[in-house]
Parts: sequence; C-alpha cells; structure tokens
Amino acid sequence: MSISVRYPTLVGTAVVAAVFSLAVGLLMAMDYAGRGTYELFDTPAYLELKQQLRDQPGDPQIQQQIRALDLLLRDTYFRKRRFMAMGTYLMLGGLTLALLAARWAVAVRGTTYLPGPVDPEHDAESLAQRYARWATVGVVLVVATVLCGFALRAEPIVPSGPKELAAAPAAGPAAQLPNTADTQAPVTPAETKSADAAETEPAGTAEPVAPLPSYAEYLQQWPRFRGPSGSGVSAYTDIPTTWSVPDNAGIMWKTEVPLPGPNSPIVWQDRVFLSGATAEEQAVFCFAAASGELVWRHDLPPTRPDGKELEVMEATSYAAPTMATDGLRVYAIFATGDVIALSLQGEEQWHQNLGTPQNHYGHASSLATYNDRLIIQFDQGRKEEGLSRLIALDGATGTPVWEVKREVPSSWSSPIVVEHDGRWMVITCVDPWLIAYSPVDGSELWRAKCLGGEIGPSPVCVDGVVYAANETSGMAAVRADGSGDVTETHVQWYTDIGVPDVCSPLATDKYLLLMAHGMLACFDRAPGTTPGLDADPREPLWEEDMLEEVSSSPSQVGSSVYVFSEEGKAWILEPQADACQRVGEFEMGEPIRSSPAFQPGRIYIRGQTHLFCIGTH
Repeated sequence: MSISVRYPTLVGTAVVAAVFSLAVGLLMAMDYAGRGTYELFDTPAYLELKQQLRDQPGDPQIQQQIRALDLLLRDTYFRKRRFMAMGTYLMLGGLTLALLAARWAVAVRGTTYLPGPVDPEHDAESLAQRYARWATVGVVLVVATVLCGFALRAEPIVPSGPKELAAAPAAGPAAQLPNTADTQAPVTPAETKSADAAETEPAGTAEPVAPLPSYAEYLQQWPRFRGPSGSGVSAYTDIPTTWSVPDNAGIMWKTEVPLPGPNSPIVWQDRVFLSGATAEEQAVFCFAAASGELVWRHDLPPTRPDGKELEVMEATSYAAPTMATDGLRVYAIFATGDVIALSLQGEEQWHQNLGTPQNHYGHASSLATYNDRLIIQFDQGRKEEGLSRLIALDGATGTPVWEVKREVPSSWSSPIVVEHDGRWMVITCVDPWLIAYSPVDGSELWRAKCLGGEIGPSPVCVDGVVYAANETSGMAAVRADGSGDVTETHVQWYTDIGVPDVCSPLATDKYLLLMAHGMLACFDRAPGTTPGLDADPREPLWEEDMLEEVSSSPSQVGSSVYVFSEEGKAWILEPQADACQRVGEFEMGEPIRSSPAFQPGRIYIRGQTHLFCIGTH
C-alpha cells in the first residue's frame, strides 16, 4: 500500500480507536452516575421491605420478596463490576491502538511523496483513499450506534419499591428459595494521659523490660483481631447462649466508648482495650473487664505532615485497625500512620509516624505480634509506586527489626502469625498474592497467585491449610508447607461462590464458612479431588441468608457459630452437613461492625457507641 493510502488509513484508525475509547469511557461514567448515592443494600426498595418486616415479623411473603431482591441486588452488583472491568480493558485497548496508529501515521507522513498528475475518478490510490475514509466513517457510526443503543435501552436494574419488585423477573432459579422458620454500669472518670505530656525516651533507648508472658498464657487471652491466631475460634465453651440487651438480661455491663472506630476489642487478663479517633483526636482506652469502668485513656495528637486534615472513607474511619498486645504492652495504629506502644497501665513506651498511608479508603490492617515484635502490614498506593511494606518493630523500643518492601498495591487485610510443623509464618493477603514470610528476618517462605482486587478479608490457617478470600477473585485453600511459588502445586481447592469482600473466613473442623453481605455459605473443607485454581469451583453445601448486612467476621464457640449484624442483631448458628440451624437470635440495640472477643463465660463486643460485656459470671 502506498504512502498516500496508508496515511489516511492510519489516521482514520487512530480516530476510530480514540472515539471508541471515549464512548466506552462515557458509557462507564453514565453507568457509575446511574448507580445513585446509596450502597448495595441501601436501595429504597430493600430498606422499605426491611421496615415492613420489622412491622410484620415473620411474614413469609415479605421474607420471600427480601430474598428475591437480595439475590437481584447481588446479581446486579457483580454484573456491574464485570461491566466496569471489561470497559476498562476495552478503553485501554482502544487508547493503545489509537496511540500506535497515530505514531505510525506520523512516521509515514515523514516519508517524501511526490505525486504525478492523476485522474481522481479512476486512479487506484484515490479510490483507496476514498474507501478508507468511508470505512472509517462507517466504523465510527456502527460503534456509536451500538453504544447509544446500550445507553438508551438501559433501565434501572434494581426495582424502586416492592411493587416494582413484584413485577420484576426473578434473578434466576436461585431466586425461588423456600421460606425458613423463622441498667448500665456508671462510667468512672478515667486517668487521662497525653503523648504531648508523656516523658518518653526516643525510640530505641528504652530500659530493659520484664520477660514476655508464656505462649500458653498468650493462647488463653484475646490479644489481637479474631484471637491469638486470627482464626475467630474461642478456646472456651462456657460462652453465653442467651441474653437480652433491651431487658438487660445476661448483660454484665455496657459502657459508652468516648471516640468512634470499628476496631474490635482485645483482652488481656482483667483489661479490655480499644482505640478510637476522629479527624481531631486519637486515643487508646482501657476498660476494667469486671465492671466496664474506663481505667485510663491515652491521647495521641494526629500527625499532619502537610497541615491538612486526612480524608478517609466513613465506613473505614480513622481507627479501623484492631489493636494488639504481647502481654507487656498494647499497640495501636491509626489512619494517620501514627503507631503507639503503651504499658498495660497506660504509660507511653514510644510512638512514631510511618508516614500518611496513600490509601483511598483509609488504613485498616490490624496489628499482630510475634514474641517481642510488632508486625505491621502497611500496604499503600499502586504496585508500580513501590510504597507497600511489611514491618517488624521491636516492641520495647519501636526500632525496626526488619522491613520488607512489597511491589503490591493497597490492601485492607490483616496479617496472621501462625506455626505449622515447627515453622512460624507471617501470612498476608494482597493483590494478587498470598505470601508467607519468616517473622524472624522477614525472608519470604512461599507465595501463591490466587487473589485479586481490593483485598479486605484476612486469611486463616487451620490444620496446615491457609484460606484466603476476596469477592472479585474467589477463595483458595492453600497448603502452608511449601516454598517458593506454590500456585501450581499447593492449591487444594477453590470457589468463587459466596466469597466475601469484608468478613474473614471461619474454618471449623469440618466446614469452611464464608459470610458475604449477610449470606453465609458453608463448604466442605476436605481437599479437592482435582486441586488447583483451574479446577471447577467448589459448590457450597448450603447457603443461609441472614437478611441483614454483616461486616463482623463469624466466630466459633464449640460447635456453634456467632454472627453479629450491622443492624444490631446477633445469631447463634449450628452448621450441619445439609442445613444451618438457628438456635438463637438477639437484639443488640445498635449496629455492630466489629468482631467479638471471648473469655471464660464472657463475650466482649463493640457496638457503634458502646462496649458490651455479655456474661454468665
């Protein structure tokens, strides 16, 4: 093809590709704008039906409508996510083609071309140019027509109310589901300490401290998010099975928490610890386990390197990470990147700022400990920026013991520290890797490429198998005895059904339980006959719809599973091979987003405004 034909053809191709990319971008923007301002389960139809169910408890018709709408909402949600992902790839492909064609056109035009006299009606090159122009116009018109057609025929997928829901088509066979049977302790003024007033040694110069408690004692406490190993399993079985917050029955005490935060309580012996924060305040609180009395409060002024107020997502807040303790000190981290260590009596040991996390939702990874070391998963930014780190600090001084730079993007998952066959591991989840490190020196032990998207759930490790999940990539069961890249060798089984975006998995002796948007899915934990990520996704044994949004991770006590909802309900469930048996349902009186802590005869759970102690003694 001569230069006179190639140049307009390349220009036309660049124009078509650019217009296509623009059209895809506009369509994605229209789709995003059309979602409204409410969250997935805050649609008017869903909220109206939930109110009707409160007014008419147990009404089977309303329950059926809620189930149908619930499934429709989930289908819509995942369809939109797939649409946005596909649109992104198409737009990037179109832009790449446009740039390549434009670059080639510039190179072609730079070539000297001396035309002679021609007859424009019969000359082959003139005809080729004309056909190229018409082809370009034709492709643009076809693409524009198709995209406009999609835009014009787009209708609201989610009904606006129960009447519209009744007229809407069911969301597949799964929509046809059968109905299922369905005085406070006073707060004593606390001792308040401030980081500004604290006379502390610089990090690294603290005096020698007492030896750590034994590991056996550590296992008896609730020292971090979801317990000693991060599994959400109680070591005690004498946990309350009935209570009533409205009647104050079975409630040992209920204490208001001075500052907000969705982090969960940790417990060491007779003390319960929480953190809370706003844009102006950051604090750690210590409550007496016996009475709920606020024993002490320690304030840490927020670090603002640029003098500007940090912006975080409301659901994440300024104090999302759960604290941790090694039995000598308690540790807290905030959305500002401020980290603080305090004695159990509230005396500051050290504090430092890791830098403001470049995280569009806000930092949410909870802390962990290994012996006298504080483990911090500090993922942030984009992969190519290289900002993410896994950090081990000396608990007594705050000085770095080791630090691993991670070429990964932001994550909101929390690390776990577990032992298998004599090997201790720090296990982390981040797009796209499940990675295990040595807590001794930070060296990488193994990794599996089994995750994707914005990772929120934390991993759990039971019987030498790690369960890692995220709704956009699925859940993978990975053996923890490998080395190097174990993607092709150690994945036991996989599922993409019922996978959570917030709640962490719960692994019992027989089952794996996944909680996603209030839907509990139960799977057989046994290894797969056809292991690997390419095998057919495992089907759940059953699914149980709680009909409420749940962001609190499920917990195990004996054979029972405890679940708390964002609307202030609690359930005790008994998972079985063929069904989920509900054995208790209770009103908490306020939204619950944290996960419970268990001690002998007691449950400690944080609500939106209060810390509860549910107990038998």
